[in-house]
Amino acid sequence: RHVREAKPRRFKTGYRHMCRFQTSRFFELPAFSSVRYLMHLDADATLSCKLEGPDPIVELARGGSVYGLFEVGVEDPSYTEGWSGFLEEYMLLHEVEPQVPRPLLTTDGFVLTKEAEDHPGQLINVTADPMAVTWGTAWEVLDLSFFNSPRVLEFSRKVERSLGHYRHNWGDHLIRAYQVMLFAPLSQVLCFDKEDLPGQHGCGGIEEEYGSHNVFHFIEGLACPNLWSGEFLRGVPWTPPGGSPAACLEVCNQVEACEGFDLAYSEEEEAADCAFRLDRATKEACLGEGAEAAAGEAWASAREDGRGALSF
Repeated sequence: RHVREAKPRRFKTGYRHMCRFQTSRFFELPAFSSVRYLMHLDADATLSCKLEGPDPIVELARGGSVYGLFEVGVEDPSYTEGWSGFLEEYMLLHEVEPQVPRPLLTTDGFVLTKEAEDHPGQLINVTADPMAVTWGTAWEVLDLSFFNSPRVLEFSRKVERSLGHYRHNWGDHLIRAYQVMLFAPLSQVLCFDKEDLPGQHGCGGIEEEYGSHNVFHFIEGLACPNLWSGEFLRGVPWTPPGGSPAACLEVCNQVEACEGFDLAYSEEEEAADCAFRLDRATKEACLGEGAEAAAGEAWASAREDGRGALSF
């Protein structure tokens, strides 16, 4: 089981809006009124599909499954306050007999190790709440006829009205697991093998400031001087492979015309220079072969004399 790490972005209002939307209003969008099967992929998730690999939607339909997932985990107790009590009360008042055996519904007694909130760097052991199973929603396949069925919709609306997304930071990955397990047996759940459908939650690069979350896709060895806007950010602290050039990401996110940035890193300086682009980078539109060839020459002409040697 994967233990989810704490991420500062979870305390942002936008993240809570997303969790509410993905577990309630999402199913009832008019755009999906004539759609039976739907595949959802997070903006920072990737799938490395193979030509001979399975089609997730075809596999779901063929097996009569209602949900397809790639990851099972346990939620940090910081984000499950009130959830177990809410579930128990709902099942009692609405006479819901879970379709999954009780032992598989619970994480009671599961101990996980996490960083102490008031002592950064100090690891402590904490016990998970009784109902804290999570199903990875970075990519998933859904049978909308199941999620729009009266009993599932009733439960989803009750969760939404509780405002637990805002009050207690209940995540969509937590709610999704119980939306399915309360109303469908595991024989109708398809867990995709990572060998058949390899992927990951996040692209290359890690943004520590925003919770160790992968936020940008890095194509090594390219430089696209013909796409540069003329705006640069120089000497941005960075020590790859951890972290990311946060200042470059922030500037690009704030400038409407920015379609990404080229990056040159110097291990000698432990810093990066960023050249903001007016269009997306492609191998066809850019110079290649890395810091020792054409791409490096483009950067050499844009950097001041006396700077450290380029690493990549």
